[in-house]
Amino acid sequence: WSKIDSIYAELLKREEPNLSFSSLKNTDDSSNITIALEAANGEIQINDARHGIHPKELTTEAKKAFKHSIINTYLNLGLNSHGVELFEELTKSASKGDERVSIFDPSTLKNFAKWEALKSWFRNHYSNIPGQRIISLNEDESEIFFSNISRNEILNQVDHVIMHTSKVVKILAKNEKIHLNVPPLSPPFATFVGIGDTFNAGLCIGLATGHSIKEATKQGIQWAQNLLLKGWKEFSSRPNAATS
Repeated sequence: WSKIDSIYAELLKREEPNLSFSSLKNTDDSSNITIALEAANGEIQINDARHGIHPKELTTEAKKAFKHSIINTYLNLGLNSHGVELFEELTKSASKGDERVSIFDPSTLKNFAKWEALKSWFRNHYSNIPGQRIISLNEDESEIFFSNISRNEILNQVDHVIMHTSKVVKILAKNEKIHLNVPPLSPPFATFVGIGDTFNAGLCIGLATGHSIKEATKQGIQWAQNLLLKGWKEFSSRPNAATS
């Protein structure tokens, strides 16, 4: 998506990186990177505490891919100090058409401070994107989010807000509220890497293939639980878990 960090570039050269979880630093101490790596199954997660991606670092290929995809995601705002500016740039590159799905998931908002800029992005950019506009928040994120931006204002600008915990998922719209109970699971769990992203992936694909918001959310829950129980090696996008 942008210029590649030197540590990440070095990892990509290795056929079988002997690393699962680690914290590394560049030699010049310019960035502190936490890496969760399951290379054999394609999961490489890089959290760069330096600054994240700046809009000017986006490549032409990245913008082109975003433009032609019917699923567009705006993620990890809390991990990128340039997040709102990046979202504005990506919104310009977004595809057109009613079949598309756009999802906003901010990740951690503990230290986020650009609330006025985020409000402006919602009002002037995100709310004008055609297709389905979804906000996906976990319990902690939703508490911080709605203490800074009015829930009613957000529900006037998006199609649905999905607030999820390990026990219940709430789907909110301007004139609709749905509660889905999450089937209880017992440990041991295979992995916690990418659970939230997998939920969002199942949700997006469900919506993009014509399912209702309720059925697509159930698919997201099933995908997340399937990964939690089986891990990346045994993960399947056709899980057997049932959601009430």
